[in-house]
Amino acid sequence: MTCARPPSRAKLKGRYGTLPHKGNGRMNNLQLYIAIGLPVIAVLASLTVSLFQISAIREDIRGMRSDFRADLRDITGKVIEIDNRLTRMEERLGH
Repeated sequence: MTCARPPSRAKLKGRYGTLPHKGNGRMNNLQLYIAIGLPVIAVLASLTVSLFQISAIREDIRGMRSDFRADLRDITGKVIEIDNRLTRMEERLGH
C-alpha cells in the first residue's frame, strides 16, 4: 500500500487562492486593536462576573453568620436555663 503524496504548494495556491493583504505582512491598526482589545475585553468581562459572584457569596455568608449568632444566643439561653434549674434543685436537696 502506498501513501498518497500531498498536493504541491502551486496546486493549493491555485485551488484556494491567496488571502489579500497590504504591504509587507505587517499588521494595520485595526488588526492590532482587535488582537489586543478582544482579549483585554474578555479578561475584564470575566473579572466583572467573578466580582459579582464573590459579592453574592459574601452576602450569603453574612446571612448565615447572623443566623448562626441567633442560634447561638438561643442555645446559650437554654444552657443558662438548665443551669438555673439545676441550681434550684440543688438548693431544694440541700447540697
